[in-house]
Amino acid sequence: MFAVLLAIGANAQNTRINDDNQVGWWAFFSTLKLNDRWGIHAEYQWRRENFVADWQQSLLRVGLNYQASKCLQLRLGYAWIETFPYGDIPINALGRDFTEHRAFQMATLTDKLGRLDLSHRFMLEQRWIGRYTNPEKEREDDYFFVNRLRYMLRLQCPLQGPALEDKEFYAAAYNEVFVGFGKNVNENVFDQNRIGLLVGYRLNKEAQNEEEAQAYLKNLRITLDFVIEEIILHHNFEKEVQLFQLLRLVSPETNAIHPNRYRQTLVQIGAYICPEPASVPQLVSELFFRMQSIPNPIIRAIYFHHEIIRIHPFVDGNGRVARIAKNWMLMYDLYPPIFINDAPQKKNILLRLETVLGNLQKNLLYGIITRNSFLNKNLTGY
Repeated sequence: MFAVLLAIGANAQNTRINDDNQVGWWAFFSTLKLNDRWGIHAEYQWRRENFVADWQQSLLRVGLNYQASKCLQLRLGYAWIETFPYGDIPINALGRDFTEHRAFQMATLTDKLGRLDLSHRFMLEQRWIGRYTNPEKEREDDYFFVNRLRYMLRLQCPLQGPALEDKEFYAAAYNEVFVGFGKNVNENVFDQNRIGLLVGYRLNKEAQNEEEAQAYLKNLRITLDFVIEEIILHHNFEKEVQLFQLLRLVSPETNAIHPNRYRQTLVQIGAYICPEPASVPQLVSELFFRMQSIPNPIIRAIYFHHEIIRIHPFVDGNGRVARIAKNWMLMYDLYPPIFINDAPQKKNILLRLETVLGNLQKNLLYGIITRNSFLNKNLTGY
């Protein structure tokens, strides 16, 4: 991830002086996920003056992440910063570079408001800033300690639809306030105010690192082994409790955050808004009841897949659960599993299935579905 920020001078307080600079901040961020809760964060920011020509600052930051919930992440970390003289008025009065060491504690809250993605970041920093006790020193020989509190509000909105999809642009805006406190702050109580307007492009939300991919495949293998054992024991997929069994196996991180519970938040997928959370338990129960009226396993499996995605009962893992449950029903009756590749005709196939299953929904409500008429009229050509 790369970012470029323009610094704008502003009047703040007391004896402050304006100094306009054109600054380019080039940054790399990385997270190594250890398990469902814990991870390691690392970032490096190559901050330059005159956009890229001269040094402004070098910043290395590492931290330990803890995912307390889907909406709350905590981080404890350390930062090493080297600040160079830049602009007409260098930060160091002697016009020299200086080192800073920081310990920090951070909490980030995320939420969604319609099309807007919101995040609130709170950070507490303990700073040890290097200084020179006299001009003859070649390196800083003392460090003074200050505290600083930071708060950032960030908003992000898709530019090409109601929700951000792969290969689409988005706009973002943020405002971060820095407040110093403690006996060494002096006049620098209001330390900084950073305002940013950004335009971004999402390549692929599902890009995974090697550890995440291995965990995904491991969970998938465990789930498929479970399904095969159930089929050997002559257990078909037909009970609501089996839905939670699959979720626990294929998406343990989701179940750990929301154990044995349907989602409690409103979900939007593209232009489609999923049913209200309060209606999810009833919709799922009705789905399993209606499945009993569909004797053909192919129709039953496809109908189940369509309806689970439409209802979207869980915070995450719905697609994996739907695909495995669908193929469980098919394999139980000795049909091969269904896989739809990312072929050019995939969109047309899905649109036709949507129409077909819309008709099936109407037939189920009136109790007039028949196996042969549905297959002959709607699935010809598949």
